[in-house]
Amino acid sequence: MQKNTESPQFNLGETFIDTEVTSVGRRVSRKSVLYGQKGNMSQLEEQSSFMNNTALDAIMQLEENPLIKDTGRLRKVFHEIAADFQSSIIFNQLQHFERALEPHVQQLRSVLKDIPKQHHKYAELKETEVELSDELFTWRLVCSLYSDRFLVATQTESPEYTVEQLLLRKEYVSEKEIIDHLVQSDTQIRQAQLVIDWLELTALEGSNLLAEKNSELMICGSKGWEMTLVELERSRGKSTLDVVSELDMDAPLRQGRYLHSEDVEIFDSLNMAVFRKIRTGRLTQAKELLIAAGFPQLAVRLVGWYPFHDPNFDSEGHFEYSVERKPVEGNPRRSLWKKIAWSFCEQTKISPYERGSLAPFCGHLKSMLDVASDWMDILWSHLKVFVDQGIEKFVRKYETTTRFFAKVEDLPEGYLKTEWDLEAIFDSVEAFSSSKGMTDKMRPIHVIQKCIILDDCDGLIEQAELWLDNDRREIDRNTLRFLCHLTIFLKRVHKLSSDTSGAAIIEAYIKELKDCSEHGLIAWYTSELPEEQQILVYAAYLESLTTIPLEEKNGLLELGKRCGLDVKKIAVLVAHSTRKRQEEDLPCILTDVEEIPPLPVFKIFGHQWLLWDGVPLCGDAIFHNNALCREFLLVGDLENVAGTLDMLPDNIVDLVKQECIEAMSVDDNEEEGVLPSKEENAIREHICVRSYLQCQEAFENWLMVLNSKPCPPTKPKTLEGPMGSHHYAEQLAFEKKEHLYKKDLKKWESRLSAITDRIIRRLREEVIEFSGGWLIDLPTSDDKDEESERRERELDLIRKDCLPKACSLLYQVLLSSKRIEEIQQMEAIIMNPEYQVSKSFREDELEEFLEKIWRANRT
Repeated sequence: MQKNTESPQFNLGETFIDTEVTSVGRRVSRKSVLYGQKGNMSQLEEQSSFMNNTALDAIMQLEENPLIKDTGRLRKVFHEIAADFQSSIIFNQLQHFERALEPHVQQLRSVLKDIPKQHHKYAELKETEVELSDELFTWRLVCSLYSDRFLVATQTESPEYTVEQLLLRKEYVSEKEIIDHLVQSDTQIRQAQLVIDWLELTALEGSNLLAEKNSELMICGSKGWEMTLVELERSRGKSTLDVVSELDMDAPLRQGRYLHSEDVEIFDSLNMAVFRKIRTGRLTQAKELLIAAGFPQLAVRLVGWYPFHDPNFDSEGHFEYSVERKPVEGNPRRSLWKKIAWSFCEQTKISPYERGSLAPFCGHLKSMLDVASDWMDILWSHLKVFVDQGIEKFVRKYETTTRFFAKVEDLPEGYLKTEWDLEAIFDSVEAFSSSKGMTDKMRPIHVIQKCIILDDCDGLIEQAELWLDNDRREIDRNTLRFLCHLTIFLKRVHKLSSDTSGAAIIEAYIKELKDCSEHGLIAWYTSELPEEQQILVYAAYLESLTTIPLEEKNGLLELGKRCGLDVKKIAVLVAHSTRKRQEEDLPCILTDVEEIPPLPVFKIFGHQWLLWDGVPLCGDAIFHNNALCREFLLVGDLENVAGTLDMLPDNIVDLVKQECIEAMSVDDNEEEGVLPSKEENAIREHICVRSYLQCQEAFENWLMVLNSKPCPPTKPKTLEGPMGSHHYAEQLAFEKKEHLYKKDLKKWESRLSAITDRIIRRLREEVIEFSGGWLIDLPTSDDKDEESERRERELDLIRKDCLPKACSLLYQVLLSSKRIEEIQQMEAIIMNPEYQVSKSFREDELEEFLEKIWRANRT
């Protein structure tokens, strides 16, 4: 079974000089077909100038053409194709992937053809061209095989007849009908042929057709073995050279003599060209080339493998006498031809490429391997033998039936000895590649292609993940993009055994997108991960974005929501992880040390992710904001406490309450109008911290006003003794200044009194005498976990640091304003068990502070 993939044909006859070869000198004139008649230096200069201009154009194109300059554009194109997913057109997406790669590959090939190999970007461009070409070909393979597998999986109807039923109901059955039935029913044979077709098309696209055409012009410049004929004519059949005396095709082998050296050279080139055409699926062009070169008998030799079929029999197997006779197809003695072709390939004296041209049609593996040049040639050779032997075994299974028209000959011993399946084929391919030391044996793309052909999707994913674990030395950016989209395709067609298969590949590609600043694509690829990993991966990505503004953060969350991500859980995790990362850098603050090292200033805005309008996260926002404020308070960094509080909206308390009310309306078990204890204590903590900070600011303002008392005017010395009339003006000026001073002093005293009243009230009501105790939670029945216990320890440390400071501020203000009675009241306030202020003092600190109060009373 041979499927021909023909490229556009050209008429060889139009390129030849219509002259007869009559002498040895004609050989020289044949070369003029390629090189022309001019041999002077001016022509070489013109060619050199043309080549230089072409190379210059190619280099300019290299710098300007975006398809060449940036293959990273493929990331966005592939995303657009993959994101537009509908299960009914999944295989159309594979074709779109191919079309997206084609212009890049074509442009790269065009430039590489013209620029010199010494150019500094040649090696890089060549590597990229190979990567993209391999990917293009592999997408084509995936589309071909999985389209067939999908049809097989969804096929509900079995073939109309089995071969046995076909033989019973028809008086005549041809080889072609039996082979067609085999292809329809045997999945391995059919898919092996699909791979052969793919290998041939791949080889065709990698061929240099211009060089091939020029070579064919040289080959077809003469007909047959013309130089041997000239030698025989000149010597009248009695050549002194060891040259054949007859010119039939078997003469060299039969006589053990040689052709003319130039004929040998041309004939070897012809056989090589014929093999390359067969290898690239152009059997028709191979026959045309043989005919054009004067070897029609060799062209006929290439059709002997065709299965026989007589179209003059109807569907019931009856001969149709009433219709016009149609020509029969194929070779009724096909098995005899295969037997002779096999024997021919066994002759080692025949040139390798001549044997290699017949070997694909008679299953002679060794002859094909002798001319194989790379891994794909070796695979093609094995698959040709696999299909050929599969067909032959199937046909011979029914050779004894009286309704089988063709006569079947016994094949040579060893022809059908090999028992292969596809896995055994790849084992043989790898063993042969290794034995020959081929440089391209099992490159990563070959491993991928092998797994696709074997339908070993889990094995493919496992191997790809091993490459990723190996520091990605074997996977470039283009291959990683290809593997990611291939993984997504295999997930969509349910070819992976578990939801987590391939997740590491998608994660690696997400990291690649982040490194390339493709932030708009990451959310969609994250949505292709299992749900739990979606949250972890997208949260880790957002956590790494420490410098982007709040608007962009909101945009990324909105994008995640459109892609189906659980943005609420993600935002909470980002804020939590950000704070935990800071806690790891925080010194031991929860131990009983006297001096706490200063905390480095962090510009952490993790909890800003919780302020997005798209989801109600105000409760989480206030929890994380409180936690961050505690960490800054523990090291006395009031500036960053203020900055952290400013990140929350002014109405955060109302927003949290509203959020709780909406949540309670859904949960019938919650008591209406009563906040959960966790949220209520979080609001209480937020108010306490904000109040303390406001008291600190108020004290600084009070101190600034206290130190801005107006200074009395200085009386001039001239006014100190007896005043005469000439001092009258100075006296008026002094009295005016004194009047303004008294006026300013009165204003200052009034302002100081007002600001003193405010700060005293705030310090007492909002901190020292805060209802229930400052930074003390209301009683709760909730179970305590590790985080809540840590929070309690932090609050206790903050109280021990801040409350004594607040008491000192209040004492300083009261003493400065000489409010002795209120100073006397401080002892009762501090010792009041409701506020628990005394517990915040160390024993020696409390005694010292109470001593200050008593001393002030005595004064």
